[in-house]
Amino acid sequence: MAITVSGSEVAFEYLLFAEEVTAGTPVNPPTQYAGITGLLTPQADFADFAESDGTLAEFSRSEKIHEWATIQGDGALDVDKLIYYARAVLNGSVSTPTTPTDAVLARLWSFPRLMSSPTRTSLTLYSGDPNVQDFQGAFGVVTELGISGDASGTDGATMSVSATTKQIAATGAASVPTYTMGKIVLPSDSQVWIDTTSAIGTTEITDGRFVKADATLRSGIAPKILKTDGYDRVGFTKVTHDLNMSFEFFDLDQYNLFKNSEYLKVRWRMNGPLIETITGTPDKDFYYYVQLDFYGKATAAPGWSDLNGTNRVLDLSLSSRYSPYARTAGHDVKLDIQTTKTAL
Repeated sequence: MAITVSGSEVAFEYLLFAEEVTAGTPVNPPTQYAGITGLLTPQADFADFAESDGTLAEFSRSEKIHEWATIQGDGALDVDKLIYYARAVLNGSVSTPTTPTDAVLARLWSFPRLMSSPTRTSLTLYSGDPNVQDFQGAFGVVTELGISGDASGTDGATMSVSATTKQIAATGAASVPTYTMGKIVLPSDSQVWIDTTSAIGTTEITDGRFVKADATLRSGIAPKILKTDGYDRVGFTKVTHDLNMSFEFFDLDQYNLFKNSEYLKVRWRMNGPLIETITGTPDKDFYYYVQLDFYGKATAAPGWSDLNGTNRVLDLSLSSRYSPYARTAGHDVKLDIQTTKTAL
């Protein structure tokens, strides 16, 4: 006799999405596994009304005013999935990669943040156990994208996503997409460049002092929740991005970045497996990688931690600034992803 279950099973839950052609118009079936854990979680505003009714009850009546949903999840930093989240947060106009010079298989997806354009993508998300009920959340907007890597840890590079959708519907995915899996990158194979007056990517830190970093990139998308079922429109707010970096304390180099209050040009790259080697003079190696260009300043006092209870570590907190350097570049952050993916 076959085993049966009577309720929704966590093990059978999935999280899927499709990019929307028209923002707010649901797409079914979904086209991608999300690559992270998470569930669409209903949210609501209620209006409660008090009365002088001679009783100890605080409220006599209430009405639901707004309903929407949120989702927060994290997972491995999959270079192919990251492309879709970069389109939702930084630049929805990027739909094709470029081919690096001399490369055959490698492709570079580049996402400079659009500074004066609202072009971002929206998603229809699906989550739940389809054997009982999976839910649909339309007009999904990604508000935050996190990237994290700890060279001293064992967890690998991770990404996190925070998003908002309209009121969820008990509408399941019409079909499940083919599962695909991109390569992941390694914090232990990180490269870091920090420049002040020289061009970004000039001054690499090569003495092994880098320990870890995490970045939070924000879209600035603000849903206008004006209806019972959520929203039909969104707006944009001004936002800053955060980059936290930790270095073994060898000297005053990183401390002085805070002390001197300099505008910084930071490049942080996490590399993955080799894609290809192109024979030449010299040979050229192309690797999977995720690279963040960040223009900002250390706007908070640094902190102290330690590495394995032995070496002292300086924790530096940077906040993005649209400095003259950033204005010359045309963006305050840019995310580059090198992979073999040739199309969305």
